[in-house]
Amino acid sequence: MAPPTTHKAPFSLAGMLGPLALAGGTVALTGDLRYAAIAALTPLMFLGNFIEERIRGRSGRRRGMRDYTARLAEFEQAVAERQAAAVHDRRAAHPDPAEVAHRASIPWSSCGTWAAAVPRPR
Repeated sequence: MAPPTTHKAPFSLAGMLGPLALAGGTVALTGDLRYAAIAALTPLMFLGNFIEERIRGRSGRRRGMRDYTARLAEFEQAVAERQAAAVHDRRAAHPDPAEVAHRASIPWSSCGTWAAAVPRPR
């Protein structure tokens, strides 16, 4: 399973204009311009958060791809090992008919590996 795609933070105009509108209302009600100074920082904070989310999402995606690639390599290695073991087991359980015929036609003394498994005639 591939790593999930990262959620890209949308540029929210309401997220930036909402605090500005509230600060403007507070300045209009109280007449204190300090609120306007604080509200002027809202776009900078919003832009900083937006950039941070994008960078964090990009590095998270790279980390996810690196982990996915490592897990995929481990999986492929495990599948290759199991496939090799299955082939070995099947070949041991069912030898090649040509090899069986060859072993049956040669003298007992030169049988090699089968000589110990098969009792010799006396």
